[in-house]
Amino acid sequence: MNLKTIYLCCVLSFILANSSARAGEKISGLVKDNTAVFPEEIESVLTNKTYPEDLLNSELDKLFHRLERPGSGLSVILTDISGHIINKTETDNKGGFSFTNIAPGVYNVSVSKEVAIHPRNAEKMIIYATRTIDTKSTKKIVVLCLDRFSITLRGRIIQTDGTPVAGAEICVQEVEDPNCSYAVNLGKWVTVSDRDGYYQISGIPTMFFLDLGKALVNQKAHIMAVDISVIKDGRELAPMVRVPCLSEAVLKIARKFLSAVGRIYKVEEAPKEREDVALPTSKDNDIIVNEHIVINN
Repeated sequence: MNLKTIYLCCVLSFILANSSARAGEKISGLVKDNTAVFPEEIESVLTNKTYPEDLLNSELDKLFHRLERPGSGLSVILTDISGHIINKTETDNKGGFSFTNIAPGVYNVSVSKEVAIHPRNAEKMIIYATRTIDTKSTKKIVVLCLDRFSITLRGRIIQTDGTPVAGAEICVQEVEDPNCSYAVNLGKWVTVSDRDGYYQISGIPTMFFLDLGKALVNQKAHIMAVDISVIKDGRELAPMVRVPCLSEAVLKIARKFLSAVGRIYKVEEAPKEREDVALPTSKDNDIIVNEHIVINN
């Protein structure tokens, strides 16, 4: 092979490499599965009045060890923010997945799993986990957590006369914890209202019941929440709406945790629960139904 041939091969390799790099982005991620633990199991441990502190901790630890298992063999779907499917893949035995050669843009990555509703019941339900990612971001790694306490956010965008607003971009952004001293990858979810103005985002995480229990009696503690903004044609259509990421199920268990702590430490008077913790308008226990967002054109 002469020098001219070698030179041409090098030039060709460089061109191909660069065109390949420009052809698309890569989005990688990991699915964690918390569905092995049922809320009834946690309640059973917390309400057992025979448990001393060490046994209560031991039983809770046994449950916690069953959390964050690899979500293996699950279908992961990549869609645009309007819900059109771009690609599908399946998680490996460690819960990992990736999409390659993706055009720059904003995408939703979602996973779902069918699970039993109750440990002694054959009835099934589907649990979702979703996250929005922008390929412009330096962090193109998505962590999806399947959890029985996750919530669904849904609502409708309408004008003051009741006319639905179709094609509006609904951006849901997790509120930063002002008490947190380290960087956190905050959750973000984006979707588009349908022709009747409705939108829905499934798989938004709630607070862990231990964290929520502590926050209930600490006025300075952060309560997980999201801010909802509505944008169309580059213009924000309505004031931002803040919604707490709480459900009746997780709030119930958080209160049982506080009751268990009070029993173990023989607290005569339970600490007063803060008054600013209120469930949003909800339905079916674990689904947040947001109030209609009214815009004024």
